[in-house]
Amino acid sequence: MNKILLLLLKYNGFILFVLLELLCTYIISNNSNYHLVSLLNSSNYFSGSIYNISNNTIDYLNLSKINDSLATENAKLRSQSKTAYFNNEFILKTKTNDFQQVYTFIESQVINNSTTKFNNYITLNKGNSEHIKPNMGIISDKGIIGITKSCSDHFTSAYSILHQDIKISAKLKNGNYFGTISWNGQDPNTVSLSEIPKHVVVNIGDIVETSGYSALFPKGIKIGIVKKIKLLPGESYYDIDVGLAEDLNNINYVYVVNYLMKDEQTNLESTNEN
Repeated sequence: MNKILLLLLKYNGFILFVLLELLCTYIISNNSNYHLVSLLNSSNYFSGSIYNISNNTIDYLNLSKINDSLATENAKLRSQSKTAYFNNEFILKTKTNDFQQVYTFIESQVINNSTTKFNNYITLNKGNSEHIKPNMGIISDKGIIGITKSCSDHFTSAYSILHQDIKISAKLKNGNYFGTISWNGQDPNTVSLSEIPKHVVVNIGDIVETSGYSALFPKGIKIGIVKKIKLLPGESYYDIDVGLAEDLNNINYVYVVNYLMKDEQTNLESTNEN
């Protein structure tokens, strides 16, 4: 109590000034419509600014939840797209149940990533509990990301496309010739497309996409665009540099590709090796 009294005595002049200012403001606003309106406008502006700051802060704190919700919705939309279904009509010759779903997509978030090593890896925040398994393709809204390597209940370690052991079947969008995408360990924004015959017409800017000749990715997922074409004397195939559609240095939400017919396809193809 003594401290409070000492504080009041020490700042009595300032406190008296504030009280007099408030009293003057009250008297003026009650005797002048102009000053009353001005005071109300100032009060509204101040309170509006406070509400705006408060709402912006709440919106910012909710961004993570909003992004998670959008990623989930995008995964559902991808699972409903035409490329996620197989047309049975050509085989069954029937108009009933023509389409069968063969791909679903599991949204996930990248929580660790590297791009500066010879062999780069990505960590996702979902795993076995979300039905993610090893050897599943990973894509984003823009293009190819990598392939899952190993999983725990809640996390997944994956090979980045910037890994020298990763080979992805790819083709030029404007033709049916296919080759192999790989990384040479240098530019993290560029991969190589090999095995395209030299008689094929290839132009700078041509789109390169997945061929569908694997159990990892649907056909037609964009990988990048042709940025450089080389043909050494005596060679039968181009050496093509492809600029990646996705910036691997700036990835957040991704989609793990769940190929529903993978076991059937791989089991059948394994009989060829046997």
